[in-house]
Amino acid sequence: MVLLAHRYRRALGAAVAVLLTALAALALAPHDSAARADARMSVRLDPGTTPVPSGDHVTYNGFIQCSIPGDCQSVTVTFTPPPGASGKGVISQPYPPGITGVTAHDDGSVTVTYSSIASGQSSQLTVSWPTEDYWTPPGDQRATMSATATNGDGTPSTDDAVVTVTAEPNPAVRKEGPSRARPGETITYKVTATNDPRNANRPRGNLALENAVLTDVLPEGVDLVDATPAGYTYDPATRTISWPVDTEPDRPGDQLAQVKTYPYGVVHEIRVKVRDGVADGTTLTDTATISGDPFGPGTEEITKSDTADTVVGTGGGEVSGTLDKSVDTPLAADGQRVSYVLRFANTGTDPADARLGDTLPTGFTPQTLSLSTPSGGAYTGDWTVTVTRRDGTTETITPSGQTIDLSRLGDLVSVRVDVPGLAAGTSLIAQIGGSADGSGLPGGSGDVDNCARLNLTGAAGTADEESCTSFHIEPEVSQPELTKSTDPTPVGPGGSHTWTVTLRNDRYRTGSSPLRPRFVDLVPRQLAYDKGSWTLADGQPDYCPAADRFTETVSEGPDGRTRVELTAAPGAEIPADDSSCTYEFRTTVEPGVASGTYGGSPDSADYAGNRAGLYDAERPINTRRTDTHDIDGDGDTTENVAEATDDFAIAESSALFVTKEVKGDEDDAFKGSAEVPGKEDEVGRSTIGGTVEYRTVLGNMGNTDLTNVVAYDLLPAPGTYGVTSGRYEDDVTSQWRPTLTGPIGAGGAPVTITYSEEPDPCRPEMDNTPDKSAPFQCEGETDPSFVPADDVTDWSRIRSIRFDFDGHVFSAGERYTLRWLMEVPERSPDGEPFEGGERTWNKIAISGDRRQPDGSTRGLLATEAPWVVDEVQPSPSPSPSPSPSDSPSPSPSPSPSDSPSPSPSPSDSPSPSPSPSPSDSPSPSPSPSDSPSPSPSPSPSDSPSPSPSPSDSPSPSPSPSDSPSPSPSPSDSPSPSPSDSPSPSPSPSDSPSPSPSPSDSPSPSPSPSDSPSPSPSPSDSPSHSPSPSESTRPPTLPDTGSGGAWLASGIAAALLAAGALLAAIARRRREEQGHL
Repeated sequence: MVLLAHRYRRALGAAVAVLLTALAALALAPHDSAARADARMSVRLDPGTTPVPSGDHVTYNGFIQCSIPGDCQSVTVTFTPPPGASGKGVISQPYPPGITGVTAHDDGSVTVTYSSIASGQSSQLTVSWPTEDYWTPPGDQRATMSATATNGDGTPSTDDAVVTVTAEPNPAVRKEGPSRARPGETITYKVTATNDPRNANRPRGNLALENAVLTDVLPEGVDLVDATPAGYTYDPATRTISWPVDTEPDRPGDQLAQVKTYPYGVVHEIRVKVRDGVADGTTLTDTATISGDPFGPGTEEITKSDTADTVVGTGGGEVSGTLDKSVDTPLAADGQRVSYVLRFANTGTDPADARLGDTLPTGFTPQTLSLSTPSGGAYTGDWTVTVTRRDGTTETITPSGQTIDLSRLGDLVSVRVDVPGLAAGTSLIAQIGGSADGSGLPGGSGDVDNCARLNLTGAAGTADEESCTSFHIEPEVSQPELTKSTDPTPVGPGGSHTWTVTLRNDRYRTGSSPLRPRFVDLVPRQLAYDKGSWTLADGQPDYCPAADRFTETVSEGPDGRTRVELTAAPGAEIPADDSSCTYEFRTTVEPGVASGTYGGSPDSADYAGNRAGLYDAERPINTRRTDTHDIDGDGDTTENVAEATDDFAIAESSALFVTKEVKGDEDDAFKGSAEVPGKEDEVGRSTIGGTVEYRTVLGNMGNTDLTNVVAYDLLPAPGTYGVTSGRYEDDVTSQWRPTLTGPIGAGGAPVTITYSEEPDPCRPEMDNTPDKSAPFQCEGETDPSFVPADDVTDWSRIRSIRFDFDGHVFSAGERYTLRWLMEVPERSPDGEPFEGGERTWNKIAISGDRRQPDGSTRGLLATEAPWVVDEVQPSPSPSPSPSPSDSPSPSPSPSPSDSPSPSPSPSDSPSPSPSPSPSDSPSPSPSPSDSPSPSPSPSPSDSPSPSPSPSDSPSPSPSPSDSPSPSPSPSDSPSPSPSDSPSPSPSPSDSPSPSPSPSDSPSPSPSPSDSPSPSPSPSDSPSHSPSPSESTRPPTLPDTGSGGAWLASGIAAALLAAGALLAAIARRRREEQGHL
């Protein structure tokens, strides 16, 4: 006794230790997984187009993949801007389904809220921020994304992405000076610094210079007289003049960006005197330099230089000059302001007297004359103007300023400008302003031709130059300009671009005619014009024609474009004198259009952006551009047009989806997922030994081509895992395994289907972990166990399926349906008959790549459809046993019947079977017959009668009937059914009464008799006909939590094991004490 007690104390101590350890672990177990992001709602942030030039939007594509059963609820997504963003973030429209709010914050961040994201699907958001040309430095622009769901684990899923911005300065300096000079002469150098866009048609990718300095190193042999503007420093030792350059006074420091107003650069002038002792033939080289640091951190100084050479000589050289005459208005209305511009220069080696003469033509009335330097400054030397009137009289004027008034001098026919001693290398500009006058022209219209002459007289001789120009007069001419733009934020298919167009007339106030606008837009094929969307923008002047004064015409244009023409009614005009009106219209992005920015060079016929032209509906227009692209489609490519273009961007929409449905052989239609809250009744229902069918639909819901699409299906079986990393360790509750019976048909889909006997195969495409650490990653290799159908030798051993679409490109909206049938087993995996209500879960997931505009690919997050469940239906419960009679009575033979009557509980598919099942004890067997016959009397058995022996398996209850019953079909559970011949009366035995056909579990159907029926045999094992509560209770749904679920499960198992150990110890101790 002492030894026994000691032994049990040790065992009991061990059991208690197990219990205490388990309880301690349970107390310490974490109740959430806040230490990591919820892998069931993965996010990915990818760059859109990269690199992009400064001035464009930086765009990112955010993906949220939901594998939380019951959908990802109340999702909040936050985008944090990159450092170079110059404004608020924008989410491209149309928004994906489920969005309930979008908020763009002043700090640039954007918050997006969803009501939910469907499980098994992903949602894509395109977010973009503006950048500023010249002021967004080049380099990486990193944005971040985070997302949470209220039914997730509370930890944000995060990712970031980088878009590279390109930008560089384009500084230039131009140095001008006389080509010749004499000792003792004062000469002027001109320096112009710029930082202009590389592409004036699309100014992007430019960068300012900071700490900008303009320096000029004077040559030896000259002395500084003065310089403009003020604010310079001069170092006599190095002969260097320096100016800080600042075109942005509102920004701290000194920067050089684009100068957008006349003279379109930073202009400095330096006057120097050539020393008397400089020898003839000496070349004086002056060097100007602009330098500065590219805007932004970590950049090196950039310098650009230019030189001007001046040759010193005492004279005796050549006399030469240049003259260029032009007119600023090639086509003018009667009375419109017109100016002649005459540029002349002394290009010889010596000073020369310059005389510029112009005989004024009929059709031009002079009003002013001015003389200036090329930089626009006043000429400070001596000069005179001599005019000749129509009556032959002349007058010479010595101007006191830069401009003189010619209109007060009478009816002039010519003017002459004299500049004595014009230094060698000096250039000047004379401008004669006036107006077009059609009164002297036939019909009030025609060409006006004019020539000017330049005479230079120097010590070495003379030189003459001539230059001519012309303009055309019409009674009425408008002078339109057109600007057009749209928000550069990308817009997804189905979303709208709003285009803003400004119609401007007579910008320089020349007194042109009013403009009756005819606006023509060539809408690109990727967009559809929203008819009737032409509207006058808010806040426009009263003179602007209302939108309903325009007639809208939509027709087919070139290259798949749509030509939209909006013509103002007669009298609906925009006046002259710099008047403008702004209108808007909308276009909608067509379905399936590829993402990206549509643009290019506007001068190219292949320009992919939006091109528009402005004409006058009733009069000619004066522009400096001809309609080379025939925007209005009239076949005239020589007419004038005011043209405008702008690029547009289409957002990417990559949406790979997969759904799964189930249908049992007792279902009329396919069912969805019982995992989804509120849809717990979406359960397939199959009979024992029947079938279950699965259907999956997968495809492309976005506008971006997808490729390398692959899906995995882990066939139902106890112990299987989730397909993706997000659901891999979700609890599995499958209780049985259906089997394939043959290959799955592709149904016309371009897919290769392979099969594996592995329940948890390598499937690296399904790994959404950032570090690719899922257990099934297998170093990125597909499981080699997948084989084609021809190599499968036993379909019942197949555990997983791979659907590989390989290089097939899924275009927008393309989808495929796949379905297959599986057999339900006769028994549960442990060999026991089904009780009914046992469930099995099927899982499928999909992944793929999206194709970028440059042809490269980028992976999408794998997404897992909600799991679907099929349930084995219980067999019908047998009828209750009749009460035994008080005394035995003979068993009469039943009367023959022409038509056997079925028992009250027939099986689903009865089939006759004449031979009864054997029993462990002798019992009578009926003779097979095609027609009913009397039931033979039972033979004496070796076991006592009438009391039956106990049985280890359930005994059926006889079904009362007045006629013979047909035999049942084989089934896994008892199911009384009709028989084609009478069945013998039951005999007591150790097994159920004979059943007319063999089956995996007894399913007899005894016939009634007038003799006493034996009571059912007692059984040590429970009946396989469950009670209603037991048969309808489904197993629990898969655990949708994460974090410590596995630990809790392990602790529970430990507690159960410890309890079982204690119970075993107690039972053994009682037994041993009994022996003692």
